[in-house]
Amino acid sequence: MIKVRPETAVPAFKNKDAINQFVPAACDIVGSSGYAGLARAGCAEAGNDAIAYSILIDLTTNGHE
Repeated sequence: MIKVRPETAVPAFKNKDAINQFVPAACDIVGSSGYAGLARAGCAEAGNDAIAYSILIDLTTNGHE
């Protein structure tokens, strides 16, 4: 029998000086929404649908779709 060892996926490089930073000014009402295509990485809140999608689209497009 031949034993096959699983491959491990590791990045080619690693930044040892990386610091997690949160920029609250970049998270606005649209960016923190739970809608795909509107939410921003690091800002999105799952299930945040308190404001209707159509209202958020109007805010981002200034009422012009």
